[in-house]
Amino acid sequence: MTMRTIGTIATMGMMLTGLALSSCAASAPPGLQADVAWGFSCSGTQTSQCAVLATPGLGWDYIQFDGQVAYDETKNTSLGVVDAQCDAYQVGVGQLRLKLRAAAGGASIAIDDLAIDDETLQILDGGCYVTARDGNNTYGGAEVGGCGTGAPTSTQPCQISNLTIDRDTSDGAVVELRLRCDALPNQVLLSSRVGIRDVVQNTQPALIRFLGCDGF
Repeated sequence: MTMRTIGTIATMGMMLTGLALSSCAASAPPGLQADVAWGFSCSGTQTSQCAVLATPGLGWDYIQFDGQVAYDETKNTSLGVVDAQCDAYQVGVGQLRLKLRAAAGGASIAIDDLAIDDETLQILDGGCYVTARDGNNTYGGAEVGGCGTGAPTSTQPCQISNLTIDRDTSDGAVVELRLRCDALPNQVLLSSRVGIRDVVQNTQPALIRFLGCDGF
């Protein structure tokens, strides 16, 4: 995927100063950016259990800054204003917990309590969970949306892989990972389940990426 006046001045000296300030302001980073490509799928989910809404094409593919209007890269349509979150919290000695969320157009994908080693930046299994919303239904959550590095199971339906964190940026950390869920239950009707995959290739895990994260 690809990335997306000066008022009246009395003297020439003031004009040059004003222009310099304007140039700096224009180059300043606008904040947190979400870059996601995810969708619902029946992959890894029994056909008899797969939610009615889990059909090909029900997905979201956009890259946009928090508070700005997103446009779906696959469908070329407006999705509404993005609500993004990417924060790291210190928990005990040498451990961080990540909170990631990208929402637009009533749909959202979130990963909470993802524990990582503060030095190696490797995932520490245990406690994280995934929540996905399509605008009408909510899947996963703290009770039934457990995640980890292992392949999806009935008790841990979501898998986190390929986590990379780049702290060496001037605009905040870059966090990227891949997410795969099999048979993620609906919070209200547990027998109604979905998979989460890439929005285009439903055999591949979804892309979740943020630029400008806090707490690292």
